[in-house]
Amino acid sequence: MSEYALVSESPGGYGVLGGAVLLVADCVGTGVLALPGDAWTLGIGGFGALLVTNFVLNLSAGTLVTEAARGGRARDFCELSAGCGATTKAIILAAWYSNLFLVLGQYVLVMSRGLELAVGASCTALSSFAAAASVLALAQATRTMTKLRWPSLASISSVFVVLGLCLAARHRPYDPAWLPPHLGAPRWRAALRASAAVGSCVFAMGTQKLLLNVRREQRDPDAQSNPALALAIALFSAVYLVVVLGAGPRPPAFLLDAISSDEWLRRPAGACLFAHVSVSYAINLQPLAKTLQSHLGLEDSNRRWLALTSAITASAWFVANAVPFFPDLVSLIGAFASAPLNFAIPALLYKHARPKEEHRRREANFHIALTILIVLAGTAGAIVDIVDNWEHHPPPFDC
Repeated sequence: MSEYALVSESPGGYGVLGGAVLLVADCVGTGVLALPGDAWTLGIGGFGALLVTNFVLNLSAGTLVTEAARGGRARDFCELSAGCGATTKAIILAAWYSNLFLVLGQYVLVMSRGLELAVGASCTALSSFAAAASVLALAQATRTMTKLRWPSLASISSVFVVLGLCLAARHRPYDPAWLPPHLGAPRWRAALRASAAVGSCVFAMGTQKLLLNVRREQRDPDAQSNPALALAIALFSAVYLVVVLGAGPRPPAFLLDAISSDEWLRRPAGACLFAHVSVSYAINLQPLAKTLQSHLGLEDSNRRWLALTSAITASAWFVANAVPFFPDLVSLIGAFASAPLNFAIPALLYKHARPKEEHRRREANFHIALTILIVLAGTAGAIVDIVDNWEHHPPPFDC
């Protein structure tokens, strides 16, 4: 029997509030810096509808996950998929790994931007290398979610400082360079950009990928995980609404660009952003590394942990330099990797769980159909945006 199979085998360390704090620390991350630009693309009415819809859908998908995991303490989607068929398990593993690898690459990219603002550097290849190297120490010291609870509070505080500074800088007239490239383009191009914006929002608002990791260390996961999820979604939805309304019309696609010309703002904002993303990186690196460690059958030692986290971080550095466009990378991750993890994977896990309720089956089928739509439309929009941006920027890995 797995060491995570029975509730009694792992007493956990926190309840509803502790679980919600970890989920909010993961969600109120770098994606929020792209939300004002995406909200302008979709229109405030469209964004508000998306926010409400996301609350309902994420709570529904999270409930499917917790019902599938009821009675146990599975570490993540990969472990919970052990009883699924070979094809379903392969789909779940592919979605899990692709999402976390891409997310870590996006975190390295944002950490490099934070360093550049804080110290005045300008070479993404070098600053991202420095950022990746610096977070390895934190990864060695935080090998459980419980140890990340207090750093998560500091992380949330740091991102609020960054958001406050960005919003304080929004009193200036908008820079024409902030305008999206599709403005005035044909309708099909605007539709693709809107699809990419939806993908970006899916990335920022998803809570499922670490729900099981958080659930596993709760004192009573069967009773506490759903309330923690609902509280977390309500909290970060409120934060997102305040940020979008505070940013006003025509914000930059990367909200941090609003302070790039103000030295007295950009240095503290860059330092706080780096601190925040370092914790977010550790929160996502820990489950990915533990899952890989288990699948590869590696011995649980400090030396092997260092080697594994170093290899993962090196791949994240590669992603950050291959697609160094923050809004486009967020859209690509959201549509291609986060949508399956947020909606389809919970549905597949529930469909393979016993017993099942008929109305939950219908929910699961809806989540699968929704995922297919988001993946096809959102990924197409993100790829078109990336191609457009490469026409006006230096080649990958170049300063």
